Amino acid sequence: MGRRIPDPAARRPDGSPDVQTGVALSMFTLFFVLTSPASAAEWRGAVGAHISQSSNGAMDVGWRAGDWQAELLTDTVDVRWRPEDERGRAWVAGRVQLGAAGLMIAPWADGAPAPGSALAAFYAGAEGGRLWYLPRGLYGGFDARAQHWWFRGVQTTDRAVPAAQARSEGAGILGWWTTPVQAWVRVGAHGAPDAGAIGLDTPIRSGTPLPRVGADAPAVRRVQPFAHLTLTARPPDRRVTPRAELRVGWTDGADAISRTRLGGNSPYAVPLSGAGWAEFWVDRYAAVRAGPGLDLGAARVDAVVDAAIWQGTTDWGGTADGTLPTHAVGIGLLSRFQPGRLTVDVDAGVAPWLPRRDGLAWSVWTLVSVPWDTRANASVASESGG
Repeated sequence: MGRRIPDPAARRPDGSPDVQTGVALSMFTLFFVLTSPASAAEWRGAVGAHISQSSNGAMDVGWRAGDWQAELLTDTVDVRWRPEDERGRAWVAGRVQLGAAGLMIAPWADGAPAPGSALAAFYAGAEGGRLWYLPRGLYGGFDARAQHWWFRGVQTTDRAVPAAQARSEGAGILGWWTTPVQAWVRVGAHGAPDAGAIGLDTPIRSGTPLPRVGADAPAVRRVQPFAHLTLTARPPDRRVTPRAELRVGWTDGADAISRTRLGGNSPYAVPLSGAGWAEFWVDRYAAVRAGPGLDLGAARVDAVVDAAIWQGTTDWGGTADGTLPTHAVGIGLLSRFQPGRLTVDVDAGVAPWLPRRDGLAWSVWTLVSVPWDTRANASVASESGG
């Protein structure tokens, strides 16, 4: 029901409390999926990988029935209540991520993976929001979240381990949805009450816990305003169709938690073909993706050029120096195949002018997924010979 509007939104020794908790939560989510009544339940699943100089995997097992939904998203457990009607939708959720929050476990620096800066990052929190569906494809609303973050060093860590800290965020949302064009803007603020007291971005290299810092900490604000805009366009029902995408974002006083991740072709970061997954952690950015596509029904192939310019203020995740913008161009071939209920995505790209210590910058994102589907409907179709 309603419009297809998107939501506004580490390696540890065996037997550690974090691993035990993650396994328990994962088993609980899977139990929820497997024991749900067939007459009411829907499910979906996906497995994928981003392959480059530093490779990462992703998986998704989802269950929903009525207004309730539970998902296991790699190392994240998300359980939410999400009522929806013709006037809009709302959601209230609990969410726990165990190990790879913010992809801090796989940072980059100076054109290569930076295992010395890696941290296992965790958070637990709650979030909620409301969207109202307005005339002419418009919608508007708000969202808010509160989280508690904590960190652990991994075997390669040579960076001071930050102390645990609280975070919050609230934003207003305005969007427009039509078949050929979708646009949304999200404006709000990220709250970091421990900013200036706990040096998450400190360049101190140490295997010991980080002491509280004062004047040596970077200029991180307790209230970090931000604004993000996304615009996508693709004419429907044509064999040869162009695609165009624009993403623009700005924040002030951000740190490693609140910066936007940019790079690669996964759906979890601002795309830049050829770059590593979340290779750059940025304060301000503008990214364009454009190119022609060929639609063959059960298959689609797009040839795109990505161009991005950004600015950052930390040595985490890139070469930005805080004063001059950084930029890159990527070339990608994005393909999607739909054999039956499966969807297979294979997106490959190169970034010829992106600095690398050895060779050409390249990356591949691949995902095999099954969409939401009602098992009751499938059962009825099977019994009726459909």
